[in-house]
Amino acid sequence: MTARNRIQLAAAFIVQLHRLSSNSPHSWRRAESVGRDISLDGAALELAIRDTEKAGFNSGVLTTRASLF
Repeated sequence: MTARNRIQLAAAFIVQLHRLSSNSPHSWRRAESVGRDISLDGAALELAIRDTEKAGFNSGVLTTRASLF
């Protein structure tokens, strides 16, 4: 996967999380749910989450299967 694709996936993930959270900013979201809405799952979803974290985004409204985002 190219760096450009990784940036696009991380950006799409952040946009979808923002869209879901705008109506209820204090709600927790599951990473799988956010990813499913933009057709991300498995390794691609994990990579998008990691890249999002590296970019400094930590909203406190997202959980992964086992740990907090």
